[in-house]
Amino acid sequence: MANMMDEFEALLNESFEMDTPEEGSVVKGKVIAIEAGQAIIDVGYKMEGRVELKEFADPGEAPKIEVGDEVEVFLRSGRKLPRRSGYLS
Repeated sequence: MANMMDEFEALLNESFEMDTPEEGSVVKGKVIAIEAGQAIIDVGYKMEGRVELKEFADPGEAPKIEVGDEVEVFLRSGRKLPRRSGYLS
């Protein structure tokens, strides 16, 4: 049992050392869903964000984005949201 607790403690400490991105940084993410006019982007770091589909379209054209696409996004804050989600652009 003590060994399992030691392993858990090591994993927990490792998670605190992860380099999490700050607001205002650009990170790579993967489109995991498209719903309600927004792309849901997994940027790792145990968080997801949403980007309006119009951000992926040229004026007057349909958005050029699909589930599975890798994109670069700008992390920004927005309205108060549930934990582990945020707005991207």
